[in-house]
Amino acid sequence: TRSKKILDSFNSSVHLLRLTEEQIAKYNAALNQARVQAKKIIDDALAQVEEMRASVKSILEQEDRKVSKLVEERVENFKSEYTSELKRMATNIALIYYTKLTNSEIEEEFVADLVSKEF
Repeated sequence: TRSKKILDSFNSSVHLLRLTEEQIAKYNAALNQARVQAKKIIDDALAQVEEMRASVKSILEQEDRKVSKLVEERVENFKSEYTSELKRMATNIALIYYTKLTNSEIEEEFVADLVSKEF
């Protein structure tokens, strides 16, 4: 009977060992599944971050183009406005000098055309 008790105890230990191994296998399977899910979540998050980065880059490039276009338009308007003003001033100065030098009048339109050719 003593050997039977030892055999029963041994069989019981083997049974517990198998149960423990099965439980460990289940935990490992669950852990592997969790790793796969975590990797998928991380990969999805990284993909979303990349999409957002590309979207932000696109938006910034569009805004940059808008700002550049606005700056170009304002510079062009500024140049046009002040070029016109300079032409008027140059025309008036030319008329004054012509009148003083020749003691005669000249058509403003003629002088304005000459001044425009210089600009």
